Amino acid sequence: MELSSNSLWKILTDRKMKKDILCQEAKISTHTMSKMIINVPVALMIWLQLSLLIRGWYNGKL
Repeated sequence: MELSSNSLWKILTDRKMKKDILCQEAKISTHTMSKMIINVPVALMIWLQLSLLIRGWYNGKL
């Protein structure tokens, strides 16, 4: 199953959030973020962290 990051970028622009801030808050590397920007597959756990962070349920520990 392929995941697209297009909806993630739309949410970020709607909330006026920058990608580097998202990296810091989700505790993911900038390398992983750059892979997501060009739609290279990343681990499903990364997607889980990002979705929980956006919904406000992520406290930095999984």
